[in-house]
Amino acid sequence: MSDEAELHPLLERVLRARIGFAPQPWPKALRRTLARLAAERDVTPHALLRRCDAAQEPEAVQALIGAATIPHTHFFRHPAQLERLGRELSALQRPARIWSAGCATGEEPYSLALLAQTRGVPVQILATDVNEEVLDVARAAVYPAKAVRRAGIDAPGAGEWRVPEAVRASVRFENASIAGSRPELGEGPFDFVFCRNVLIYFDAVEGSRMVERLLRQVRPGGGLVLAPVEVLRPLPSGVHRGEPLGWIQHEPAVPAPAPPPPPAAPPPSFAPEADPDALTVAARAFGQGALDEAERELRGLIDRHPSHAVAWFLLGEVLMKRGERTQAAVAFTRSSEHASSDEEGRTLSRAASRRRLSIDDDSEPS
Repeated sequence: MSDEAELHPLLERVLRARIGFAPQPWPKALRRTLARLAAERDVTPHALLRRCDAAQEPEAVQALIGAATIPHTHFFRHPAQLERLGRELSALQRPARIWSAGCATGEEPYSLALLAQTRGVPVQILATDVNEEVLDVARAAVYPAKAVRRAGIDAPGAGEWRVPEAVRASVRFENASIAGSRPELGEGPFDFVFCRNVLIYFDAVEGSRMVERLLRQVRPGGGLVLAPVEVLRPLPSGVHRGEPLGWIQHEPAVPAPAPPPPPAAPPPSFAPEADPDALTVAARAFGQGALDEAERELRGLIDRHPSHAVAWFLLGEVLMKRGERTQAAVAFTRSSEHASSDEEGRTLSRAASRRRLSIDDDSEPS
């Protein structure tokens, strides 16, 4: 669309008020959807967006939201994170409350509920998304049996698999945005908040604000769980990345000790400040499946900063997605070699080593 730059401020007003962001550059699906909606109503895209902004086109707004977001998910995604959740649930010794923010078509919250069932822990899960169309799929709770079996779930037959009623009963779906005035529908705090592959849509500054908002909904001692790629971007001060990569532990508040004398030199950084925008662009492109753009940004960043451990790690993820396993192994090795020696650097190094081992073992990475 030739006048995309002129239309973007209008689109941003429509989407930001509802989901907190407007993608730029626009995904192809968003361009096609706006053109289709305008043609169906026999108006210009400008006129349609102005009507959407005035709340006169609720169905069109929902269609634009669906085109601006990418509901890509599957059962038991990032199994290392779920393994830790299982241990945390077993240690909790009481019913647990979980928020699955950005739940897409429902595979994540149902995975959490199935895991809790195997651990014998009662659980209440609030699952939210901004896209009503994918929420309809999630509420239906019916998935292709073949895809479910790939996740290790017993789903006989070649047709469809329906989530067991006992599992469905522990999950409630609502239309809500993490950027809204009440993203948690007033139901926090939660023991665990899962918000994976959502922050890729926000820039670094706004993404940090979203992390702070989400952490306010986590009970002390609980955890905020992001996609591994998302914690490679700058996070708010005072937030520590934990094991496995993507897990942020909410530590109970303790009285602040007397401040120590300032160090002679700043400690090594897990995520170098150099070119944070390039890293943000690359992480977002990777999350949206734009692998060429992600690789271009990362290789440029590495050319400028050859010891950028985070860029090497994310490049490994991009190459793995492409099936270029030998090159990915090299990237993960470089990430481990260049990771800093502080606690967060060691977390990154261990994650990179696990990725490298998964290649050596010819198994899928977590």
